Amino acid sequence: MDLRRYIFIFAAVAIGVAAWAKADWDAKAAKRKAEMAYLEGQNRYGQLKIDDYVMLMMRAHELDSTDLEINAEWGQAMLMLGPTDSLAAEKGYRAIKNLFEANKDNYLTGLTLARIARNSSRFSDEAYVWETLDSVFPAYAQPLQELGQAYLLSYAMGDSAGYGKALDAFGRLEADNGKSVSLSAQKVRAYMFRNDTASTVKEIEALAASAPNDCYTAFYVGTIYNYLNRNDKALEYLDRAAELDSTIGAIYLTRADVYKAQGDTAAYDREMNMALLSPNLEVEQKMDIMRQYVTGMIGDSTQYGNLRSLFDRIEQIHPGEAQVHNLYSSFLYTIKDYQGASEQAGYSVALDGDDEEAWTLMVQSSLLADDDANALESGKEAMERFPENLFFPMAVAQVLNSAGKIGEAIAVVDSVRIAQINNPKAVSRFISFRGDLHTANADTVGALRLYDQAVEIDPDNYMAMNNAAYFMALQGIDLDKAEKYAAAAVRGEQTNPTYMDTYAWVFFRKKDYSMAKNYIDITLNLYGIGEKPENGDAPDPAETEELVEEVAEEVDASLDLAPSSDVFEHAGDIYFMSGEPAKALDFWKKALDLDPEREILQRKVKHKTYFYE
Repeated sequence: MDLRRYIFIFAAVAIGVAAWAKADWDAKAAKRKAEMAYLEGQNRYGQLKIDDYVMLMMRAHELDSTDLEINAEWGQAMLMLGPTDSLAAEKGYRAIKNLFEANKDNYLTGLTLARIARNSSRFSDEAYVWETLDSVFPAYAQPLQELGQAYLLSYAMGDSAGYGKALDAFGRLEADNGKSVSLSAQKVRAYMFRNDTASTVKEIEALAASAPNDCYTAFYVGTIYNYLNRNDKALEYLDRAAELDSTIGAIYLTRADVYKAQGDTAAYDREMNMALLSPNLEVEQKMDIMRQYVTGMIGDSTQYGNLRSLFDRIEQIHPGEAQVHNLYSSFLYTIKDYQGASEQAGYSVALDGDDEEAWTLMVQSSLLADDDANALESGKEAMERFPENLFFPMAVAQVLNSAGKIGEAIAVVDSVRIAQINNPKAVSRFISFRGDLHTANADTVGALRLYDQAVEIDPDNYMAMNNAAYFMALQGIDLDKAEKYAAAAVRGEQTNPTYMDTYAWVFFRKKDYSMAKNYIDITLNLYGIGEKPENGDAPDPAETEELVEEVAEEVDASLDLAPSSDVFEHAGDIYFMSGEPAKALDFWKKALDLDPEREILQRKVKHKTYFYE
């Protein structure tokens, strides 16, 4: 007997067993690792760490692709990748569907698959899921409700059989649970797909009869009648709803809509006011209504008192709502109650300190109300909160300059870091404002440097051009450049009388009195006074009388423009040098009326002649 042979066979078997044992051990280890990755992935999903979740599910699937639950979770992770990997998304969907097919009594898996099927327009799959869940869970109402909606959606997408199936599903629901607003709404929606008004009316009347003392039922029926333009029936049910519960603001909104369709403006206003004063209408909806109200009534000053009263009552109903104060502030600002606007904006920022627009409104309103103390204080705080908003340092500097603290004003604007602000026009305006401050501080070199910088950043900054031109004209320096800037400004804004006045004054300083008179006449025409300019050799934009008329017609009368003392004085000086002293004296008198303390004007009027300053 050859023992070596048996020894060899035994050794071979031992090696095979060992290999099998190792493979089994490795498989079990992989499953354990997959389970750990799966559990940790779900944990990361709960922490909203979606990237980690996707990575861990991919790892779990790699370790064990036979586990249906891991596969389904991996499938959801793949669907999250969206259109970046359509093949992976399709495999992911199949993995979720496979889990449902293997566990049709798993309600949660069915809900997940139905949602994904609808979102990916797999309407037949969605209907299949709800049909399955309806058969497995006959006591549950949701599958049948969703099934009816799925059938209706399939009908909308072209499946003619879907309509009848949807109504059958809704009928079963009604037989099991009775009539309700939510169920009737689904049936009405189906009828409206076919414009079946008769069935719609029959349904809502049956609903109303089933719950004659239910406010929401009456409201719903009234809403549908309103949609069908049957105003009398709509008001009948809406009135009934209001009798049952007078606090529901939506009832008044719908009734207002009916009255609006009937052209009954008084009833419309009454209902809108009732809606606004309803305690259970959302404040956001009320603010939408108030915006429409304010917009529609802003031109009728007789309504301002009513609007104020309405705002005050809404504030009482909704205390602590920043948006109410914000809209109230905007309304008061529009009607030029700047002190009131500032006060309301102050309430708004106290409730919501991050509302940049409310801060802007408060500072701007304070400036216009001559409340320099509040403008300064709130402007400084806003500067810290919104360092990239250049309006706030400009407002603070304006207040300081008005108080005679020009050095502090310049220090404020010079301290602002503008290098990181990616808004060339805003930066240009800010630099131009800095130039104005340096002008006020008699810093000629600094002012002109800043004006040039502003124009370089924004070649359409006509205010910077105008201010630079006027400053150079006053100083009598580089008048050719001043003319260039002034010409560009009036070409850019032909209806701006300030720019026209500057252009006239530049020509006056250049002793070109004919051109100066032409442009001062245009300036006066823009203000609605004065004579038409004579045609001459003036360059664009105002070389003809016709253009003057066109420009004057474009001026917005709502701006309530009126010439300043400087404009009248310029007109007097120009007319005097043009050989018309009587007209010059008349303009000087108008200037003196506006600025009676100006000594040079007193001398011009007294001596009826021009004096050099």
